[in-house]
Amino acid sequence: MITKSRIPEPAKRGRLFESAIERLVQWWAHDFFEVTPTGHIRSRTFNDVQKLLKPTSKPDPKGKGKRRATDDDDGVDDEERYGIDGEKIRGEKSLMKHALMQKGSRDTSAQLFTALCRALGIPARLVVSLQSVPWQAGVGKPKPPGKKEERGGSWR
Repeated sequence: MITKSRIPEPAKRGRLFESAIERLVQWWAHDFFEVTPTGHIRSRTFNDVQKLLKPTSKPDPKGKGKRRATDDDDGVDDEERYGIDGEKIRGEKSLMKHALMQKGSRDTSAQLFTALCRALGIPARLVVSLQSVPWQAGVGKPKPPGKKEERGGSWR
């Protein structure tokens, strides 16, 4: 245990903690948990998402704004219908199953590693940033430099 009473020097405590975390990460990533190639969060453009989606309901003919299900609503979940190959985590039993199998997606690995750190008494938390789907394919890319027009001068 790395405590102030056992190791009074703060710099040494910091180095020992950093070394312990590095060893824990190496063990997790290389020896314990296998990250599978499927099931990860993916970013798609707005147009890609629109190609996957199909209208599953049609407007009410009376125009009241209510929608009703179509006849082709066959009880198939969205993952099957739209070809989404995500990993479902429904609760702690699902996470426990992945921990016992020692494999899962990167997201499941991050959740389980955070849980391991917390179980060891390390005040860890998982911070994520979910990026929204861009409306256009070129959003966020720098604009190419354009030619400056000369002001003044003659008409051609």
